[in-house]
Parts: sequence; C-alpha cells; structure tokens
Amino acid sequence: TAFGFRLNKESKDRSRNFGIYVNPDKSIERKFENKDELIVFAEN
Repeated sequence: TAFGFRLNKESKDRSRNFGIYVNPDKSIERKFENKDELIVFAEN
C-alpha cells in the first residue's frame, strides 16, 4: 500500500521537507519523474 512519495527534484530542499510527502491529497493529479519514489507499506 502506497502512503506517500518523494520527489527527487526537492530532495535537497529542507524547506520542502526534502521532497517527502506523506498522506498527500489524493484529489490532486501528479506527474512523477524517473527518479521519484513511492513510500509503501510492505510485509515479508
């Protein structure tokens, strides 16, 4: 289950929380770039 994402272009910007977005507004359409990452729950 995905619950957030990290934008690579903001990864060095402290004021943008280093590009990390947790529980984002799901009504906003986003376009991700190649080095962006999803934050997920996983189970072994």
